Amino acid sequence: MLFNSPIFLYGFLPVVAALFLAVRQRPRLTEGLLVAASLIFYAWYVPWLALLIGASLTGNYVAGRLIEAAPVHGRARVLTLAVVGNLACLGYFKYTDFLIDNFSWLTTSPIAHQDILLPPAISFFTFQQIAYLVDTKTSGRAERDFLHYALFVTFFPQLIAGPIVQHAEFMPQVKAGAFGRATANDAIVGLVYFAIGLFKKVVCADSLARLADSVFAAPAGSVGAADAWVGSLAFGLQIYFDFSGYSDMAVGLGRLFGVRLPVNFDSPYKARSIFDFWRRWNRTLSRFLHDYIYVPLGGSRRGRLRQCVNILVVMAIAGLWHGASWTFVAWGALHGLFMVIALLSRTVSGHDRSRTAPALAGPVLTFFALTATRVFFRSADFSRAWALVATLLSPAGPVELGRALIAPGPASLPVVAAAVSPLGLVSGLGWLQILLLVVWLTPNSQALAARVEARLSAPSRVDGPSRRAVSIALAISVGLVLAVAAMSVSEPREFIYFHF
Repeated sequence: MLFNSPIFLYGFLPVVAALFLAVRQRPRLTEGLLVAASLIFYAWYVPWLALLIGASLTGNYVAGRLIEAAPVHGRARVLTLAVVGNLACLGYFKYTDFLIDNFSWLTTSPIAHQDILLPPAISFFTFQQIAYLVDTKTSGRAERDFLHYALFVTFFPQLIAGPIVQHAEFMPQVKAGAFGRATANDAIVGLVYFAIGLFKKVVCADSLARLADSVFAAPAGSVGAADAWVGSLAFGLQIYFDFSGYSDMAVGLGRLFGVRLPVNFDSPYKARSIFDFWRRWNRTLSRFLHDYIYVPLGGSRRGRLRQCVNILVVMAIAGLWHGASWTFVAWGALHGLFMVIALLSRTVSGHDRSRTAPALAGPVLTFFALTATRVFFRSADFSRAWALVATLLSPAGPVELGRALIAPGPASLPVVAAAVSPLGLVSGLGWLQILLLVVWLTPNSQALAARVEARLSAPSRVDGPSRRAVSIALAISVGLVLAVAAMSVSEPREFIYFHF
């Protein structure tokens, strides 16, 4: 089920919220309700998926208990077997056809694809449970309440595309009675987050998709420099508004039920460097990659050369995690290469240049470098990716892009000229420019939500006009945003990370 689908907005969420309000003072019933609702949410279109995630969480729950029960010297062996089992399940569903393709290429013996259905969220809930098992091995304490563990894995606000929540930040809230303590302020802040996220997805990301699709669907070598830049910029913004929109909605839905999920985005396109970008973009994935892959590989503890190798390995894994294709591996490896260059530059110069760069230069340069790498993320194959990269990096590219920005039209942008913004108010290119300014110059979702929460928590005056005025203005603003977003929900488009 999609957050931006009518069945979720007008059916699932209101029903679950109403049932939650009716039973939230009874913890076990509330937890059972949310687990059942989450399984329905996950398996709405393909019912057998409930069995898959049920088997996964049951197996990992048992593995956690076995790790806890094992002697200290034997925990590593149990953990290894459990991690291998998780990766084998992920590999079967996500990488079987990828492995078949590579084996066929190496042996020149064609083997038919298996066309295995890729379960939504399998990468997310697999990594989340691997992190849980590693933490259990370290602490020696597993979750003993199966219902609590099932809720930790399946909680629908974060199930499909994260954030990747750690057991230690989720379960203490549940055990402390977060559901029963959900307040009106939680609901208001949750609605603010949800409204912003829904607007990002259906108004911003889905309209940008039309610009991006028109370029990436064109035959290789047929796209001019201006079109290539506009299409690549459009995809960079599309994935930003798509994934940050989902993350905002996840945080908002969590707050509706009294749970504070970790914020996954912190204005990543304002990043001054590639390291700063990964501290801001998909923060919980970055945390997982650092804590559970980079550090066990040795991190920075074994010399600069080993550190550079570790970075390249981790980012290549990050690329493969995103998709079963060598183009994704190339995308991750390029990010790793940028990190190594930045690290070596910092080593030679003795300081972090990103901290002394002009306020706008660092974010702009980082954004445009990332835009070029996203060609590999979005392209169907290397031939299209290389053709677009060559076009982007051609000397005529910046000149043609500048001309298109000054005087856009069919002559300067033959591929994307027909694409328009939401409601047809401005051209597609004008909409792209507006959203670039929004990304770089406006406060992010958590800053806006923090302001709302501060106003709601401030002591009210005796006559209450200030608080009343704030409440009315907030209700109107959120209502307008939800109305515009709801009007844009006709044929819901899947989130980019839906099948990761």
